[in-house]
Amino acid sequence: MRRVTAHVWHGKKGARVFRHVAVFEWTEESTARQRAAAVTALEKWAAGPATAFGRLTVGVDAGLAEGNADVVVVMDLPDRETYAAYAVDEAHQALLREHVRPILRRRTAVQHEV
Repeated sequence: MRRVTAHVWHGKKGARVFRHVAVFEWTEESTARQRAAAVTALEKWAAGPATAFGRLTVGVDAGLAEGNADVVVVMDLPDRETYAAYAVDEAHQALLREHVRPILRRRTAVQHEV
């Protein structure tokens, strides 16, 4: 499993973290090149613009169990308000439009406090 932790985000000691987890399944028709390009775009987002919001980790499924999804994105943010800004950020939306949604079969997400 490839995993990138792009930014070590240090919240206040003892502070709660607001976590966004998105799980992606690619379409059967998507190519290996498209899938790799989507992961690379997510990793670049994690290492750059996403750091303004918190810490983003991108993981590709290890392929150990039948029926697993393909990719997971875990975003640790300081609070709900930061998540709301992250969710509508234009660069974030452009990444999804250009690289993720064209090959997306299914997306599942959860937001919760840690």
